[in-house]
Amino acid sequence: MGLLNELESFGVDVDSAVARLGGDEEIYEEILIDFPEDSKNYEILPCFEEGDYDMACQNAHALKGAAGNLGLDPLYEMYKSVNDLLKDGKNDEARAVYDEGYALEKEIMDCIKKYADEY
Repeated sequence: MGLLNELESFGVDVDSAVARLGGDEEIYEEILIDFPEDSKNYEILPCFEEGDYDMACQNAHALKGAAGNLGLDPLYEMYKSVNDLLKDGKNDEARAVYDEGYALEKEIMDCIKKYADEY
């Protein structure tokens, strides 16, 4: 099926992300392949588990920007909601949104990792 086609099946806006990179699919794929590893520096779940909502908010903000730039719209929307709720002090609601979106986040990350050996 291919990485980009598979990501589109998750609602990823591949076309707009590739367009932002001047139409270069190879560069887009190379950047995507790094995203799961790079995002480990901004994990949200440990912050929730430790009650560090300020760090969870910062990490959600960082991931929101990265996901948005990569056209990972479902993740962008989740991180944006988490970030907005945390900024409003709605920590339990933010955790619920994150927990609800975690499975999709994992599926998208696993999809990207599956193709990592090709790059």
